[in-house]
Amino acid sequence: MSLLPIYDLDITSFSPTMFLPLQETQQSPQSLIRASQQAEIEFVVTFDLTGRDLPAEFAESLTKLTLSLPRDHPEHAPSINLALGMMMMTQSNIERFLGLYFRHWNRHSPVVHRRTFDVADTSLALVLVMTLTGALFSLIPDEVSGAQSMLDLAEEFAFHDPDFEKLTSGISSEGPDGRRRALQALQASFSAAQLQLRQGSTWKRQQVRSERFNQIIFALRTMSLHNSSGYNYDSSFDQDELVASKAWAERESGLRLVYGIFHLDVAFTIFYDQTPRLFFHEIQLSQPCSQDAYMAESFESCREILRCENSKGCPRFPETVLALAEGRHDSFSTMEDFNLCYLFSVMFGFLQIIRSSRRNGASMERLQRGLRLWRVKWDEAVLQMTPAQQQASGFIKTAGPEFWHLACYLVSTSTSRGDADSIGSGVFMELFQKAKGCPSA
Repeated sequence: MSLLPIYDLDITSFSPTMFLPLQETQQSPQSLIRASQQAEIEFVVTFDLTGRDLPAEFAESLTKLTLSLPRDHPEHAPSINLALGMMMMTQSNIERFLGLYFRHWNRHSPVVHRRTFDVADTSLALVLVMTLTGALFSLIPDEVSGAQSMLDLAEEFAFHDPDFEKLTSGISSEGPDGRRRALQALQASFSAAQLQLRQGSTWKRQQVRSERFNQIIFALRTMSLHNSSGYNYDSSFDQDELVASKAWAERESGLRLVYGIFHLDVAFTIFYDQTPRLFFHEIQLSQPCSQDAYMAESFESCREILRCENSKGCPRFPETVLALAEGRHDSFSTMEDFNLCYLFSVMFGFLQIIRSSRRNGASMERLQRGLRLWRVKWDEAVLQMTPAQQQASGFIKTAGPEFWHLACYLVSTSTSRGDADSIGSGVFMELFQKAKGCPSA
């Protein structure tokens, strides 16, 4: 298997999809569809909204929010943005927007499990953020502009959710129901932050990188999601399929949420020279299940896939990162294959190690071997996937190798550019602008 030379980096070759959910730019959702080649993953997405009057719930809760905001807040009542946005919030439109969310966005940021998603059992904040995300993919311009007008309100709503405020106060929720509400609160805040990074103003994006992400990681720590053991298939769950399915989905979506938060935090440290807030060695999690299992149409199908996957075994995330970073082939002699989702997260662990090594002047020789081994593992995983499975993996199928190129570049320039550690340096600014498709400054 031929591998690209580890020191060969052409920064003009980076594609705009490299930083898809990480990239901060006011990019139209239609370009996201084009960037993913308008991949059509055919799901029959239907939602039973008969038990909730969502337009009325949105209007009442968001009006209360605007009234509670300081008088000098841009969204203080009366809010023109709320009035504009609510014009498109009919029951049928909300159902359609949720379908667009799962069809076009969820595979790129799969923090909500589609098959067990139940509108009746989901927090209003999370439903709102998902609805607006889906509306941004509408082909009707007025619906897109209506969704954009409500982004700031949705962010405020998510971060003022009582369950999220409990987490940021250090109060953990007890019991399955409390745990579920807390997870949804964190899913809503993280998803709202992603929306602002893509669609928000410069000030909002800065706020997300600092204040909002501080809150998100504090909430994650309160829940101890990064210390969870993950989910291993348990045959005792066979007795109650509904309970088993929901319990597994919550744990698996929570695991993906932790890795998604980690990706963004590392991206902020690399491109904006921010202080890391979540370290790879803290994430005591294992490999997420495959996309086949996560997106299976029935729990029975999911269970059969999990039976095969859970027999393979996988070390915890810190062990995997360190073993691959040091190029220790023998550490994986008894292991089966890693999936793309896990390898993508491992690459961000690499980037965190590389950043630290550059600052400390440490040797990069082992990391060079590690990057070669990572690329072998990645190519092996891709070769085993069908085209449909690759499409289902979302943006990471392209972004993984491109972040590998970035890591190779950082390693190869460590001696000649040891002081170039922030986006403020000419080299990093040029690289980031090339990746975003922007002209050099």
